[in-house]
Amino acid sequence: MPYPDRLPTSSECPEFFFHYIRELPEGSLPRLMKDVRRELLEVLDALEAKDWQYRYAKDKWSVAQLVGHLTDCERVFQFRALHFARAAEGELPGMEEDDWARISHHHQLEPALLLAELQQVRAATDSLYALFNEEDLWRSGRANQQTMTAGAIAWAFAGHEIHHTRVLRERYRP
Repeated sequence: MPYPDRLPTSSECPEFFFHYIRELPEGSLPRLMKDVRRELLEVLDALEAKDWQYRYAKDKWSVAQLVGHLTDCERVFQFRALHFARAAEGELPGMEEDDWARISHHHQLEPALLLAELQQVRAATDSLYALFNEEDLWRSGRANQQTMTAGAIAWAFAGHEIHHTRVLRERYRP
């Protein structure tokens, strides 16, 4: 089973992530993962190279940084999902997204490289979830002082991406 076939319950996912999950249209998660990625790529493909440096406000990320953020987050959440699915001991740290964006050099990279990385990371997510069985999906762990399951993380991936795709559509119009 590549992805969970049901939404997480409130005990399987922190309320913060339900903010993203609620943004998803109804449907199976494998289909949503593909549809959400297709929508993001359509928005990004319509941009010219110079648009990747655009910020809608002085203190906001550029398009390049936003794409880097999506990739960084998916990598972090892949590790969390693996850690939880394997019932590993110990709590994982949080991720300070603004610090990561400031320190990264995504804004200096070519859009083609950022897009390729985004696609490669999603392929790795698909491969990881293909390894999990039902028990693995709903095994929980702690990260950033919150309890979550590997299955809930997959739903959060899709919701997080649709959230940022909407932000791109609504606010990143150079």
